[in-house]
Amino acid sequence: MILVLSCWIGLVPAAVGRDTWDLQTKHKLLSDSQKSHTPVKIQRFTHTSDGKKLIINDITKISVPDQTEYSFQYSVDIVATSPILSVAQILNSSSDWDKVTICGKIVHMCDQELAGRNKLRLARATFADTTGTIAIDLWEENIAVIKIGTVYRIAPIQVRVWNEAKKLSTMRSSVVTPVTDTTISQLQIPEEQLKSGNETVTATVANIHTIEKVERFIACFNCAKRILQGTSSNVVHCDWCGHTMRISNCSQYVCAKLVLYVNDRQIHLTAFQDVLSNVIKGDFAKFSEAEIAEMLLLLNNITVAYNANSRVVKELKAVC
Repeated sequence: MILVLSCWIGLVPAAVGRDTWDLQTKHKLLSDSQKSHTPVKIQRFTHTSDGKKLIINDITKISVPDQTEYSFQYSVDIVATSPILSVAQILNSSSDWDKVTICGKIVHMCDQELAGRNKLRLARATFADTTGTIAIDLWEENIAVIKIGTVYRIAPIQVRVWNEAKKLSTMRSSVVTPVTDTTISQLQIPEEQLKSGNETVTATVANIHTIEKVERFIACFNCAKRILQGTSSNVVHCDWCGHTMRISNCSQYVCAKLVLYVNDRQIHLTAFQDVLSNVIKGDFAKFSEAEIAEMLLLLNNITVAYNANSRVVKELKAVC
């Protein structure tokens, strides 16, 4: 039997005294592997009856494997090592895209909706601990495992800033673990802090006041979410689903940041290409950002429906 490990935690030298020097040499190889975070190849070993520990003896062979013999890399267990941040700490200190660990409970959850071009399942909710509440987006498989009122440890989870407000968003790598915390479990949240975040607001305006920005982005070929990293190379990595792909396989899209005046109040909205295509006809790839902004500014008698929490436009109609 051959085993390739990334470190040597839990390996037990056998109580065999025939070759003390040999065992000491093997121990040093394993110790160096642990310190340098490099893999080791172990052959001719046995293990304890419960299967939890390997037994190294004088016939065990320890060596450095070829790169073709393993496909893993050393990584730190985020769930086990990351300190828990409170809601107050996240609101006061965390930045957009930070990955953090939290402990608290969901005190309100909206009905599921389908979000994005890939129609991923999303449930908007409110997360609470003893320091406050914060909006949280629960995606796909994370929705089913969470029950309102149960205390969970979630790691890693991403901090996002949307419309100048911080919120949390689960990831494919997020691990949701039930924990016992009587203080949080008995926590009572005032009704006014339970934000639904799922309300659709419809407004009619004469025109778009200004265009804050028109930008292009590429979407992941696998999960259809926006690629966050730079695109100077021919290959990109998706931080959402973990897939790496050719840029040529990714689709390019446009989004526009709109500023509207509704009831004498300025509102900042984001409209993605699927919505913009209702009022702009043609191939978006052939339009410059300035041309798209001009076409939007020339629209009249606009009716817009948007999510009250995310400020993402769901529907856009106008008289050209």
